[in-house]
Formats: sequence, structure tokens, C-alpha cells
Amino acid sequence: MSKIQMPNIDFSLNTLRNQDEDTKAWVGYIPALRLYTQASTEDRLEEALLETALSFIGLCWHRKILDKVMHERGMRKSDAATTKRAKELGGQYISVGGNVERDVYGEVPITLLAGKQAMIECQH
Repeated sequence: MSKIQMPNIDFSLNTLRNQDEDTKAWVGYIPALRLYTQASTEDRLEEALLETALSFIGLCWHRKILDKVMHERGMRKSDAATTKRAKELGGQYISVGGNVERDVYGEVPITLLAGKQAMIECQH
């Protein structure tokens, strides 16, 4: 089986985390990407969130659907100055492949419905 060539990916996205009281598993959510993951420990959850985001972004890029998928999630392409500002201010961004004008998505508005539901779920 051949390995998929992944681009360079740099990102900063907000996450939500909660421990399920019944199973004791840690559940994480990345609202901007609408992705969930889980792990047995809080430390492992951090790794799982990173792996989930990188896999999702990389596979969308590889399948040439990244623009469409990011647009569906409320993200827009940004120029280098906007991305630099987001990085300096601790904002959310995704940079893929190093071609700033083509592959950088700037400040990510959280989808209200998904974000609201995730907040509710993570507070219980």
C-alpha cells in the first residue's frame, strides 16, 4: 500500500473538550471543522485532536476538495497579511502547502448551530 503525500499544514483552531462521566473517555470537538474525536486520557486527546485535524485537512487537499470543504465550513481564503495578523493575535487559521494566496484560510467563524451544540454537549 502506498503512502499518501501530505502537504505542509500549519493551523490554529479552537477546540472543546469534555470527559464522558459514564465511559470516562475524553471527547474533543473542533467546531470550525465539525470534527469529533475521543481518547482514553486528556493528554492523548490533545494528540487525537491534532491527528484528526491534520488527517482531515490533508486528505481534503489530496482529493482536491479542500476549497469546497473549507467554504462549506464558513472559511474563506486569506492573503498573507490577514493570516499574519491572525497568527499574531492568536486567531484561527489554516495554512496548507505554503502557497499563501492559494492555500491559506483566515479567521474562521464558528458555525453557530454546530458550535452551540458542541458547547452544550461539552458542558454536560
